[in-house]
Amino acid sequence: MLKRTFEKNGEPYDLLVSEPQQADSGEFWTKVTLEHDSDIVWSHQIGGIDGVQSTLLALGLARRLLESDGGFTFLDNEDLMLPDF
Repeated sequence: MLKRTFEKNGEPYDLLVSEPQQADSGEFWTKVTLEHDSDIVWSHQIGGIDGVQSTLLALGLARRLLESDGGFTFLDNEDLMLPDF
């Protein structure tokens, strides 16, 4: 599991990205979750042709959701340092 902590209004939010799992049908799925105080803010499963694609797409979705929500920072910077797809 990958984890990155962002801040919003001085509060920590954890982005959790699972290891990709291969489905019986061959595609891979990566779960991306945002938590605040151990509560799930949102969670999505993203599919891809392989583990790399599903992970990159999950990180790209996380970036879009965090940016649309607004106010998140990483290392005191508005650049969340996540891929932009």
